[in-house]
Amino acid sequence: MKMKMFIFDIDGVIFDSIKETNTAALQAFKEIEEKDLTKDAGFLEKLTNLRPYIRNAKDYYVIIRLILEGKITDNVSVKQMNSCIEKWKSKIDLFHKKFYEVRGRMEKLDYDNWISLIRPYPGVIETIKSLKEENILSFSTAKDIKSVFILLNKFGLDFTEDHFVGNEISLDKNVHIKTLSERFGIPFKDILFIDDLFFQLMSVKDSGVKLAMPSWGYSTEDQRRKAKEMGISVLTLNNLKQQLMEVFE
Repeated sequence: MKMKMFIFDIDGVIFDSIKETNTAALQAFKEIEEKDLTKDAGFLEKLTNLRPYIRNAKDYYVIIRLILEGKITDNVSVKQMNSCIEKWKSKIDLFHKKFYEVRGRMEKLDYDNWISLIRPYPGVIETIKSLKEENILSFSTAKDIKSVFILLNKFGLDFTEDHFVGNEISLDKNVHIKTLSERFGIPFKDILFIDDLFFQLMSVKDSGVKLAMPSWGYSTEDQRRKAKEMGISVLTLNNLKQQLMEVFE
């Protein structure tokens, strides 16, 4: 039997971390722009509703600015996001650095509270443990590798650091997949990439890897419908391992 590789995104696939990332993003924005939105429940609700369009920390800055300026309601295009990233580049670079500085403080100064903001989706960790027995499992994340390594170990997933690719290398999922493919010698056709964000799946759809989208992550119903229409497997939490293996059949 040929060895298969499963590449899991972290946020929205393994963990529901929206409380953690929202907290870090609003605190970073406060420190960069001197505007405190951390206790604004209405703003937090808007930010949470737009999570399906946030690919990484840089996107958080864009979404926060667009909400404040009244230029976004319930969706945003990749074109609009990328245009704003270019327009606000200097501020976004500062925000990106500050975001991870804030997350680092959260983890270091109040570890228990940091962990309490992150919860694993039911059964996903158990599925990963089971898949690990006969396959290569790796992880692609917009986070830094160190914090993901700590997080997975906290929940009983013991992997060496060569199984991780994070923002230290790139924010581009194509680069992540290529890096892991070369690192473990697995051809693209024998790789399944699992990500909850529609935009991320679209960015790698022509790479030759197989794709799957969890129904429980940060995606909209319309995005899941579009994914199905394109032949992308949309997963449920029931019998997850079987669904993942069936993608290769």
